[in-house]
This record gives sequence, C-alpha cells and structure tokens, in this order.
Amino acid sequence: MVRPRSMRKLEALVLAEHKDDVLRAVKDTGAVHFINLTENAEALGRLQSAGTSHLRAEVAELLSKIENILEVFRQIHQAEVDSMGELEPAARKLPVVDGEVRRVFEEIAEKLFFLGDRVGSLNARLSEIRKEKEELRGYQDTLRKLEIMGISPKDMRALKHVSLFLGSMPAEEVEPFQKELADITDLYLMETRKLDKKHVLVLVGVLSRYEVDVSRALRLRRFEEITIPLRLIPYSLEDARRVLEEQAERLEREEREVLQELKKVAEAEMETLLRYQMFLNAARRVDEANLNMLRTRKTYVFSGWVPQERTEEVRKAIESATGGACIVSFREPEEHELPPTLLRNPPVTKPLEALTTTYGVPNYREVDPTSIVALTFPFIFGFMFGDVGQGLVLILAGLLVGFRVRRFGDKGRKLGRTLVLCGIMATFMGFVYGSMFGLEAEAAHGEAPMQKYLGFTFEPIKVPLLDRFFEGALLAGPDRIMRAVYFSIYLGVFLLIMGMVLNLVNHAIQREMKHALLSPFGVPGIWALLGGSYLVFWLKSFSIPHVLGGVVLPILLVFLHLLVIERQGFLISVIETFENSMKYLTNTLSFLRITIIGVVHAALSMMMVNAMLALGDSLLNPAVLLVFIAGNVLIIVMEAFISFVHTLRLHFYEIFSKFYRANGVLFSPLRIMYKEE
Repeated sequence: MVRPRSMRKLEALVLAEHKDDVLRAVKDTGAVHFINLTENAEALGRLQSAGTSHLRAEVAELLSKIENILEVFRQIHQAEVDSMGELEPAARKLPVVDGEVRRVFEEIAEKLFFLGDRVGSLNARLSEIRKEKEELRGYQDTLRKLEIMGISPKDMRALKHVSLFLGSMPAEEVEPFQKELADITDLYLMETRKLDKKHVLVLVGVLSRYEVDVSRALRLRRFEEITIPLRLIPYSLEDARRVLEEQAERLEREEREVLQELKKVAEAEMETLLRYQMFLNAARRVDEANLNMLRTRKTYVFSGWVPQERTEEVRKAIESATGGACIVSFREPEEHELPPTLLRNPPVTKPLEALTTTYGVPNYREVDPTSIVALTFPFIFGFMFGDVGQGLVLILAGLLVGFRVRRFGDKGRKLGRTLVLCGIMATFMGFVYGSMFGLEAEAAHGEAPMQKYLGFTFEPIKVPLLDRFFEGALLAGPDRIMRAVYFSIYLGVFLLIMGMVLNLVNHAIQREMKHALLSPFGVPGIWALLGGSYLVFWLKSFSIPHVLGGVVLPILLVFLHLLVIERQGFLISVIETFENSMKYLTNTLSFLRITIIGVVHAALSMMMVNAMLALGDSLLNPAVLLVFIAGNVLIIVMEAFISFVHTLRLHFYEIFSKFYRANGVLFSPLRIMYKEE
C-alpha cells in the first residue's frame, strides 16, 4: 500500500529566443508533465497562446501516409523496431529544426512519394483480383446448381417460344406452387432437385404467353431466381467448367505474384517506415508542447508537474539551456489542485497496475491499491482454481506472455506476469486441496486417482488457519462444502472491512473527517459489518439490544449523515440508507462465488476422472490419455478465464467501490523514447 510520488508545481518564464532550447532540455529530462495554461489565458491578461510551428501540419500529413502504407504491409508482414536507429541524432535536436532535421523530413517525404505510389498500385490490383475471385465464386455456385439440374447455360437462352425459370424455393412451397401452375396451364415442364435441408432447385418451363402469370406465382412462393451470367451463356456445362477453372487458376497466380511483390517491398521498407513513424511522433509531441505555453512578444511562460526528487535536475536543465536568463520556481500543490499520478510500486507488484488502472487511475490524494491487489487477487484466484499441475501451466503461460512474447505490448506483458502470480497461488492451493491435473491425492475408497494414473501422490498441506475450512477435495462431503462457504463469507467480511479502512485513510489524507466518521463506507459501515457478522456467525442470537447496538445504530448514523451533512432530503435519505444497508449484505454474499467456482472446478475434475476410470486404469491407454489431456485443456481454458473474471469482479464491484475514486490522471511527461525500454 503506497501513495503516488510527491509532486511539485513548476512555473517558468524564459526568453523567446531560448524557448526551443528549453523544450529540448525538458524533453531530455523526461520529468515534466505540462499543464495547459491556454485554458486560463483570459485570466492572465496580455498573455497569448504560443501556438504550434508550421511542422505540425507537415508531420500529420506524413504520418497519415505512413499509416496507410503500414496498413497494407501488416496484412502480409509483421516487423518491429526497438530504436530510431540513424534518426536518433536528429530526434534529439527537436524542436530545433536545423539542416539535419530538415533533411530527415525531406528524406521521409521523398521516400513516401515513390513508395506510396508503388504500394498503392499493387494494393489496388490486389483488390481487383479479390473482387474478381469473389465474382468467380458466384459463377461457380451458379454452375453447380445448373449441374444439379443437368442443363447447360446455353440451354437456358436457346428457346424462342418457351420461357424457362431456374431458382431455389423452400421445400414446403413446391407442392402448393405446382397446384397453382396446373391451374395456369396444362402445358408445363417442372423438375426439382434437393439443394439443402430446407430448399430445392426448381426448373419450370412454360409457353412464353404464360410467363407473366407463372412469374407472379413464383414470387409469391419465395422463389429466388438464378441469374445466368452473360459470360457463361455461350458454353456447355463442360466448357463453362473449364473456362471458370482456367480463370480461377489465373487469378490465383496473379494474386500470389502481387502478394510476393508486396512482401518483398514490405520486408525491405517496413522497418524504415516504423523508424520514420517514431521520429514523426516524437516531432509531433514536442511541437504540441507549445500548445501548453503562453507568450508575450519576448517571453514564454509554461508550467508543469515534476516529481519532488527531480526538481533540481529540471531547474538545472532549464538554467543551462537559457544561460541563466530565466525565472524558475517550484511549489507544493495547493488544496484545489490535483497533480497527475506517478505510480511507484515495487517490481513484483507492478504488473498488477494493469488491473487497477483498468478500473481507473488513483488520484494524487488517495491510496494506490496495486500492492494490496497483488496480495488479494492471486489469493482469491488460487482458492477458485486450486490445482498443482494446472497452476504450473498458468505459470509457464504467464512467463511466456510476460517475458518472451513482445507482440502483446506492455499491457500484455503485465497480464502475463499477473498470471504468474495467480499460477503460484493456484499451485499452492493445489497442494492444500490435494489435486494435480484434476487427479486427487486422496480417495474415499480404493486407490487415489493421482497414484493410479501418475504413479505417485502426496499428503495435502495442512495450513492451520485454513485447515478448519479445507480438508482434502471440496467435493468430499457437504460438511466440507459448508465450511468452504463460511470461509468465503469470512473472507468477504474481512476484505470489505479492509476496503472501508482504506476509505478512512483516503478521507483522512483529504481532510474529510466527517465523511470518514459518518459516511456509509466509513465507521458506520465497519460497525454494521462487524456487528452483523458477530450476531450471525458467533453470537447466533438476535436479541433486541444486540440488534440495536450492532446493526440499527450504525445504519441510523448513515441516515443522519445523508440527511444532515449531505442534505439529501428525508425520502432520498431513507432510500439511500436502505440501499447501503442492502449493499452490506449483498456485497458479503457475493464472495460466495469463491466457493461456487471452486466447487465447479472440482466437479469438472471429477467428471474427467470418472470418464478416465470408465476407459481404463493407465495413462498409456490412448483413450484415457485423450480424456486426460482434453479435460485439462478444457478446465484450464474455461475455468481459468471464469476464475479470473470473477476475481476481477470481486475487486471492482465489491472492494474498490468502498474506497477507490480512481479519478486521477497518469503522469505523462514530455519525453521521447529513442529506444524501447
């Protein structure tokens, strides 16, 4: 449990001639989160917005062209770069636009002019080929239907006095239509062939003078006519099939050639384009820093937030860039100001930032729950998904995603490392439950499944604090399940109270003591949860004095808080008091999902074991091995996902809602990444 890093507010005034040098120096420190002063320009008198340089429009245009080309390349080739390479010296000079920087812009523009034209023409031809292939598939489908009926395309247009109709119709409409057709004329030809389960192909031939009446009757019976493409009309079935096959081969060949050409271009140019993109994004970000500044005719004013321990570094950088011709000051945030949040979690808990920031960023004046979640999240997950073997699989998957696979990005790496923590707890709980790959270490009758199929077993770990709740498998008997239910409720009460204690801490940090003492998730909430739990689980008595002191009195305090301090009105206060009272109960019962999902996990394992026992006594039996592998894959994929989602839900809706405002803004300094970190 840690607070965000302490911030100081930077306020600086520099000469116009030094502005670009100062921006470059600030960029190199990577320690200043700019404040947009232009929003308060009216209150600052004669100061004006600094605006941006002419490069902004040029950069936007070049980035758009690069992204269009990369979008084509990514369909056939993937590449990454970890640095700007030879563009780094020019990037370090930004925002100064000297000869070297200007040459880079000219180089990018020239490259994109020729490359964009080449890639555009290849991509356009590829689109044309794929459109032709789609049309060709339609022709082939039509030809298939003609083959079912045994007629050729030219037969459909060779008659002068007879009209032919070919199409599909729902099977149940065939007989009614045939009766209607008989009423129209006795001289007709009608053939049907089964097309699929619900439709049939219908070929109808009538004299041309009955064409209109027959066409109307067909439409009423949901007839969908098959149109013969003009290009197929001159051919017989055999010739049409040959022509279409030749066209399909030609298009496939052309598509391969175009794709091969595109791939060669992508392999040769994609990394260069990605470096150009990094450079241009850097130029855009530095240029956009101007939008945060105000100016007079000869000076620029800017402000920002700097971590306390880096204030002297930033001061020296600005003074060095201006030769001392500047005014730089730092001060602590005022009460009405909310600085950005710079999280500071140890490496082992840092991956959990991906979960807490998904809910929201902690504001500067509240507790960052990441380190708490690093304990509670794997803990709850492990109880739902306790298994030694399956936990080890999660650890391996997490190590792969978190440390080896780069394509998932920073959030993917954090998620992978979170899986490692969850897998460790799941493995530990597997030893407590006595389960490995769904096979139990103990058995009520006969040989233990683990011993039978794996050739070894182990004694489940006895944890004193948990031993009274868990003894062997969750499904060993109703008594053990009930103890697991009680454990879930006790754990829920503990975590909810922990959330309310953190709410007290946050209110104390923000000097809101009356809210801490009287709000629904402050002292009254802790009081009501402890009092209600004591009455139900320990005292098991509902005498009036105990109910009044343990439950009614704290709820009355909540009501008075809403009515007197929040001034909600009598009726609204009654309604909200009732809602908060119900939350104490429903939030606690929500933790029953820990036991429920744990039981489901054990039940799936039991189903797998029963299927294995029915097929044989050895994993060398192919059928047994198949069930063992398929069962574990299903459990790992399905149950791990379900356990993860419900663990996340318990944190977001039950725990975080008690204390976590999550209305902060992440610290985002002006900084250029020359190399991937």
